[in-house]
Amino acid sequence: MPRIAHRRSGAAAAAALVSASLFATATATATAASAQVPDAPAVPPPAPVDVAPPPVPSAPVPEAPAPAVPLAPPPAELAAPAPAPVAPVAPVAVAPAPPAAPAHPTLALDGGHTLTLDGQIRPRLVGHLGRDFVGRKAADQLYVTQRARLGVAFESAAGLGLTFRLQDVRAWGEETHPLNDFQADGFDAHEAHLRVPLGESLKLTLGRQEIVFDNQRLVGNVNWRQSGQSFDAGRLTLKSGGFDADAFLAVVSESATKGNVDAHFPKPVTDDVLFGGLHAHGKPSANVELGGGYYLRKNDAVNELRHTAGLLGQFVSGGFKGSVEGYYQAGSVDLAPAAGGAAEEKTISAWLAAVRAGYDFGGTLGTAFQVFGEALSGKAGEPEKTFDTLYATNHMYYGELDYFLGIAKDTAGLGLMDVGARLGLSPVGGLRTTLDYHLFRSMDKGPGDKSDFGQEIDVKADWKALPGVNVGLLYGVFLPGELMQGLKGIVDDGDLTAEHALYLTTDASF
Repeated sequence: MPRIAHRRSGAAAAAALVSASLFATATATATAASAQVPDAPAVPPPAPVDVAPPPVPSAPVPEAPAPAVPLAPPPAELAAPAPAPVAPVAPVAVAPAPPAAPAHPTLALDGGHTLTLDGQIRPRLVGHLGRDFVGRKAADQLYVTQRARLGVAFESAAGLGLTFRLQDVRAWGEETHPLNDFQADGFDAHEAHLRVPLGESLKLTLGRQEIVFDNQRLVGNVNWRQSGQSFDAGRLTLKSGGFDADAFLAVVSESATKGNVDAHFPKPVTDDVLFGGLHAHGKPSANVELGGGYYLRKNDAVNELRHTAGLLGQFVSGGFKGSVEGYYQAGSVDLAPAAGGAAEEKTISAWLAAVRAGYDFGGTLGTAFQVFGEALSGKAGEPEKTFDTLYATNHMYYGELDYFLGIAKDTAGLGLMDVGARLGLSPVGGLRTTLDYHLFRSMDKGPGDKSDFGQEIDVKADWKALPGVNVGLLYGVFLPGELMQGLKGIVDDGDLTAEHALYLTTDASF
């Protein structure tokens, strides 16, 4: 191919000279700007071109919040090489912090779906003196219980959810041989439910699930107990702004139907127990929180139809926190007379009232103080007048040693009055300590016109040892009163034996 020679004309040479002069001017301007602002990034000069005038480069966009010093554009005319003044560039706004990481490991799947995993191992060392106020060797009442959970939750892009959470609860050594005994009697599905969105504010949950309302006074998950509490239920939940409402029905116990082949009934249940109701919760203001509900339990075993209704109000202002709540029970139940004979229908009439008030002083010790008083109705010989706490988490209220979990049974139908105080301290980061005092009395006189159940003192320390690992130490002592002695049938030797208990819990979860 023949070589083509390019010959510069005089005009082309002049254009080249103009280009060179323009390049030198721009370079000098950039050098001067860099000398005045050392942190400004160096900008490469524009490439020379064979046509005039050269294009004007666009101003650079700063990448840091600090304002960048822009270079002056090339002069529009050769006779005026000085750069024109440029207005300063406003700082770039700092982007908001990214959202907090999810509480559990979450996998993002194709199509906008997510898969969340969770797990927990919670061994607990337990030591006590027999819980019967007669005194036993502590070494004979020392054992370890353990909870192990593994859960998976799937959430579709459309909001459909599936949760399946397995649980194993055991006492160390309950399987009598490490090789030959592999029964795992406490292995079960703690939760297995489906969540169906019904619009933006409504959701339907079907299957085995935990149900927690308000402060768990009547319905809770009983998390302190290694097995926890969950229901086979259907639940409709409405959430709108700061308001939420629930309607639910749980099958607590189901009698076996002859010839049933669709499910198994491992226990010889002969009567049905159904539990359902309505619950609402809202915050009418920043300082006030209200909750209330109506619950119905139908127990065919005793022909019970128990209605429970009540309200909870909580108030917060600065360091002050207070609450007041009340519930009433009505309905009917068949009860056998104390003297024996056929069961008779009785009219249920029982109540609960509770008040709490405390102040968080803060400071270097994180000091907080609270006083409380609670009363649950009861009447000797008239169990229909004893308040039933349904499916509550009573461990939160009536002492850490759990002498009053079933109010009707544990008080012999006499009811319960509990007054006391709590002192809380946080001396160092990650450590919270509390000291609780309870004075327990009956609402009605017991044997020998006694009403003193006793006193309980609990000292507890909770320490966040590592991310996801908490260690809890609890020591409690129960000083029995004369009424407790009569109910337990303790021989009156003038020296009632106090009950001591120690719990050391390690809770590791992800």
